[in-house]
Amino acid sequence: MTKRLKYLGLRENIISEISKEILKEDKSNLSDYVIVFPSKRMGIFLRDELSGKSKGNILLPDIFTIDEFVFRLYEIINNGGLRLNDIEAILILYEILIEKDNFGDYGIYKDRGFTSNYPVLLKIFKAMEEISVESENFKNIDFLKFQTFVDLGDYHKDYTEFIKSLPDLIKVFYEKVKNSKRYTRGLAYSELTEWNEKLTDELSDKKLIFAGFNALSYAEKRILKNIFDNFNSLFIMRGDKNSLKEKNSPFHLQAEAVQSLGFSGEEIEYVGEDISWKSFNQNIKIYSTPDIENEMHLIKNILKDELLKENKSELKKIGIVLANPSSLIPFVQTVVSSFEKDEIPPFNITLSYPFSRTPLFQLIDSILTLRENFDEEKFPAKDYLSVIRHPYAKLSEKYEGEELLRIGIHRIEDIISTQNMVNIREEELFEILENEINNKNDDKRIIEEIQKLHENFVFKGETLGEFLDFIKKTLLKIAESGEGGNYLFLNEFISTALESLERLESFIGEKSDFTDDSDFKSIRLFLKSYLANTRINFTGSPLKGIQIMGLMEFRGLNFDKIIIADAVEGILPSNFKYAPILPADIREIFSMRTYKERETLIAYDFYSLINSAEDVRIFIPQKISEEVTEPSRFIERIIYEREKQGETIDIEKAKTVFSVREKSLRKVEKSERVKEELKTFRFSPSSIDLYVSCPLSFYYSKILGLKEKDDLEDDPDAASLGSIVHDALKEIYSDNEIINGKKDFKIIKEKVNKIIDENFEKHNFDLENGIIKIKVWAVKEKILRFLKKDIERIKEKEIEIKNDWLEKDLNKKISFNNNVSATFGGRIDRIEKEGAIYRIIDYKTGKDIKNIKLKNLDNFPEYSTEEDQYLKFLTYFKETFPSLQILIYIMLYSEIYEKEILNIDGAYVFLKKSEPDVETIFKTKISDNNVKSELFGAFKNILSLIIYDIYNNDYFIPNPNSDNCSYCPFKTLCGNV
Repeated sequence: MTKRLKYLGLRENIISEISKEILKEDKSNLSDYVIVFPSKRMGIFLRDELSGKSKGNILLPDIFTIDEFVFRLYEIINNGGLRLNDIEAILILYEILIEKDNFGDYGIYKDRGFTSNYPVLLKIFKAMEEISVESENFKNIDFLKFQTFVDLGDYHKDYTEFIKSLPDLIKVFYEKVKNSKRYTRGLAYSELTEWNEKLTDELSDKKLIFAGFNALSYAEKRILKNIFDNFNSLFIMRGDKNSLKEKNSPFHLQAEAVQSLGFSGEEIEYVGEDISWKSFNQNIKIYSTPDIENEMHLIKNILKDELLKENKSELKKIGIVLANPSSLIPFVQTVVSSFEKDEIPPFNITLSYPFSRTPLFQLIDSILTLRENFDEEKFPAKDYLSVIRHPYAKLSEKYEGEELLRIGIHRIEDIISTQNMVNIREEELFEILENEINNKNDDKRIIEEIQKLHENFVFKGETLGEFLDFIKKTLLKIAESGEGGNYLFLNEFISTALESLERLESFIGEKSDFTDDSDFKSIRLFLKSYLANTRINFTGSPLKGIQIMGLMEFRGLNFDKIIIADAVEGILPSNFKYAPILPADIREIFSMRTYKERETLIAYDFYSLINSAEDVRIFIPQKISEEVTEPSRFIERIIYEREKQGETIDIEKAKTVFSVREKSLRKVEKSERVKEELKTFRFSPSSIDLYVSCPLSFYYSKILGLKEKDDLEDDPDAASLGSIVHDALKEIYSDNEIINGKKDFKIIKEKVNKIIDENFEKHNFDLENGIIKIKVWAVKEKILRFLKKDIERIKEKEIEIKNDWLEKDLNKKISFNNNVSATFGGRIDRIEKEGAIYRIIDYKTGKDIKNIKLKNLDNFPEYSTEEDQYLKFLTYFKETFPSLQILIYIMLYSEIYEKEILNIDGAYVFLKKSEPDVETIFKTKISDNNVKSELFGAFKNILSLIIYDIYNNDYFIPNPNSDNCSYCPFKTLCGNV
């Protein structure tokens, strides 16, 4: 058994040193090594380093975080075990406290249920876990002296009784957990502080390396000491060896760690240049900005003008520290979004963000508060308005009338204000709203949109289970809106919330006796506390691109260029606050680490990071959230140490300059070559629709072949999702056992779910990924809802569907009356036959067409080649014939199979609707054969004029439109930006 310690200089690379150590034997099997880091990040970089340096295929070492390593060892010595999540552990704690009266009553209401007590139970559980990992003398504490000490303290009576019983409570709690063959983090660490011979068989033939650790908890000291005393082990640290014994140095905690592990002088090897942490010889620049917005603009400019000019292939050597997690949103909005799509470097956000800071948490809390204050069929107006004014509330049914919904909300706000409605009765509100709409001649569908808003966001149930079912459906409706890309991180927020709520739903399904609270206030406080304990873990690609992390995530890593944002007091270091359950004097008697030690550890991370880099930029916003700030004490220390060396660092006061350029739209002249090419062009319905929307977009897309750059994404975009759904529906409708209606729908449901899963997997999407789960859930729900209704329709009307009528390709050259001919082509999703009528059906997974019914030809403008008039002509064409795609398919089908137009019907299925159905494009009143023939004849005539213009007009002209231009990939080319 040998143990060694390598102490690296500040400029040395820990990852490279480990790689050098384990590759020195030049062997391909490295499985005899076990590497343990404080966090996952270092392990990812090590795997990359080993892959790059190895000469061939290698068997990598086992790489663990310290938690993973401890859990693995605990399961070995206990022959397995299942780790409890927080809520499961807290339920065990609750059962103990309710069953026994000898543990005090600190904040616990024994006459109320689990959910009422959850917020306090969570605090107690976290305190117990911290004691188990941090307390040096907890197991050997003199309980009599401890209780005497507590009695002498100036504490509230209930707290005094509780804290006196805490050591015994911890003992009982962990015994009960262990007897159930389960464990928590605290139990695993606590038990491993004692040596266990079972570890010999597991670790005796291993070479263990622990790297990146600086200050150790009590449990870590004991566990590592046992390992270093019994196995071949190497400990790797980085720092300033001359400062180890200085009490004011951020490196003195390393000396304590070295001493606790029992290293002697001959076991320590010093590697690399001896550099003082106070030298700060590298290029450090400090900037002061008025606020976070200006801070982010300056970071953007420095990245573009300086740091990204060279070595773009080495972007992973640039690290950006967001000391304040709240700066993530302005960073993405200002810095990331400022790059054009073709020049944007990869930004990899790999940090943890509190769910409680998200707009989605605010929405859930508002819905809960509205329900809590719902009384005798009335709810407070202020609570109601906070729900309906939330931007996400306007996303749920965007495809069925966002503008109508916004008008309706505006009308409601006016009603509440003018009539001073402090409390609202829903029935009365709708009655007044209907009168307002009638008086103002508003669209009657506004009422429908507000009713949907209430269905989705106004909860009236009683139980926690009912609310979980309600809020999951609400989140799915928001996700289905397709607007996630317009709201920063909305998909990540929803995915995190759904996963967290799904775990809770599973828990209460098993433990419903403990969660059936009739008091909705208790339910709201429980859910707020539960969700506030949730974090969003952004997981980027840490091996490429600029790394965006919190300070802790940078531990042990080297970067050439470092940007540190929000270097102000209270953030760097943070204002660490003790939990009220463990005040300073109680922590002291348990020999737990103090806040000063935690602050020193943060100082170590900060100074070791900036000393390992060549170029450091530090930013100090003078205001954050309207609060005046002060520079971090770490910055003051840098300035002080440089002044002692006779040098200065100036803080540069920065300003941001904005500029706006004028729009200048362009049009493109058609060359003779383009005109010839157009005459052989195959027109699809989508290409005609694009031309009618904007002739210039048609040119860029269909003639030049330009398109947005396709990236590999974890999240299906609209195009790939549409393909998945269409493939699934083809497979479903080709299976007679599904559509003949003879099987029980439960069996059909199982089969359809399997088909949908398989189609997502065919497109290489991970069904366990949070965002993919949202998409799969939504697709299954909508398809099954539509399918159930459609099977009944097919059976009732004796509709015939053949396999070769699914995904049917049509192509034909069609001649028009004005001596113009053009080739048309496309793929029909489905054809069905009802009696003598052939019906062409098109599935839509995107937003629906607001009104698919054909209109009459009243007020249709005269055809003109004048640009303004021509654009008006195109606009009227699109409005009069909104079902353009189906009409072209009807025209093709009629021509190819020589069917009368009167015997062909057309319909859409909008799968995003809450109740998808087969919707015909023909109004009832125009089902008359003569009217139908007249309308279709007009369609063909106008289409022939448009084809003529595509061939013969001299220019492709732009058609500026706020709806189209907002999402157009060519707006930069045409100048409409």
